[in-house]
Amino acid sequence: MNLSWIGLVGLHTLGVMSPGPDFAVVLKNSLTFSRREGLMTTLGILLSNLLHVLLAFAGISWLFKVYPRAESYLCLAGGIYLIYLGLKTGREFLTARIWMPANSQAPPRFRAVEKRAKASFSEGFFTSLLNLKALLYFSAILSGASGLGIRGLNLFVFTALLVAIGGGWFTFVAWISGSPLIQQKIQPGLKWINLGCSFLFVILGLRLILEL
Repeated sequence: MNLSWIGLVGLHTLGVMSPGPDFAVVLKNSLTFSRREGLMTTLGILLSNLLHVLLAFAGISWLFKVYPRAESYLCLAGGIYLIYLGLKTGREFLTARIWMPANSQAPPRFRAVEKRAKASFSEGFFTSLLNLKALLYFSAILSGASGLGIRGLNLFVFTALLVAIGGGWFTFVAWISGSPLIQQKIQPGLKWINLGCSFLFVILGLRLILEL
């Protein structure tokens, strides 16, 4: 691994670890429900990242230059989805009334809004897929890698490494925040964390729409 690899991988790692919609949705599902939901959310994000990579290789940035409205439509869809996710999270806060007993062995969660793995996967997938900045980011970093002479099999390995770093980071977040010990510690303030995530998603969604 030469200096070009190290620089780009380091840049990518910092970018992945920066708080954003993906981080928020993994944290929300892990804390509110369980480690399983957090890991399924991570799986959805991972699949979305693979699609971002494929679109980057297909020249999606060129498409946006030729058809500028396509970029605006994607940004609008992403904003609408984040607002929807925020309202959905807020509804969970308002409708959840029954809590797990404090001495229960099961991870604390809302009984009234038991989360299905499929729903968690969908939230992770669409939150990441409709994130225009993530798509343009993958296009830029892969273009930069190619410009630094990373091509052929090396580019394939480099791309796999980028996706693996993202998957590893969000798996770590889901595993730690979804642990029974962490959930027991934050249980008294869990509903307020849920409400905070609701506001965060709505604000991020409105920001995307207002930037059009």
